[in-house]
Amino acid sequence: MTLPRISALAALAASLNCSAGLMTYTDAIGDQFSSYKGMDITAVDVSNTESTLTFKISLNGNPASVSGGAFLIAIDAGNGGAYDFNSMTRPVLLSGMDKFLEATIASASLSSYANGSWSQQAAVPALSTDSSSITMTVNHFDLGISTTSTIKFDVYTSFSAAQNGAFDALSNPERTVNDWTSSYSSGDKFSIYTLTAV
Repeated sequence: MTLPRISALAALAASLNCSAGLMTYTDAIGDQFSSYKGMDITAVDVSNTESTLTFKISLNGNPASVSGGAFLIAIDAGNGGAYDFNSMTRPVLLSGMDKFLEATIASASLSSYANGSWSQQAAVPALSTDSSSITMTVNHFDLGISTTSTIKFDVYTSFSAAQNGAFDALSNPERTVNDWTSSYSSGDKFSIYTLTAV
């Protein structure tokens, strides 16, 4: 007996543990502070499996071409977060953020907000790069989310030094800052992603 097409496709998807809910968020090209094209966000693809959430940050240049480049993701997963700069270790803020991913081309980290301060978690996001993108994948458990969650988020580029702000922001098509250390808040310019059951 021949399986109906939809059943065959579903079986194939399950066997591959494929991602669900792929959403692409675009940003203006050339709006970054600095001349480094590897710090200019062009798009971010967000997707999830039954246990992980993935952010693929596409850039207008090679991320490896920027010495000390940092790629940041602020997430409000609804667990109670930071609403001002007082607790932040760098001058970047998404109001309500309770998770913060930070990566260079060599390593990545995940920090959580609780009781008025940030702490780095033992869990390390999976990291991969190519000539025009950097990708971070993190477990739902470590973010405090599930396949029924909706998150608020924004993505930024910066340098790895803690005093550096957001040189580009996914959710803002305009220039974010005009110098290396100015504070940047996403304000009402942020993105929303709803996870999809796999």
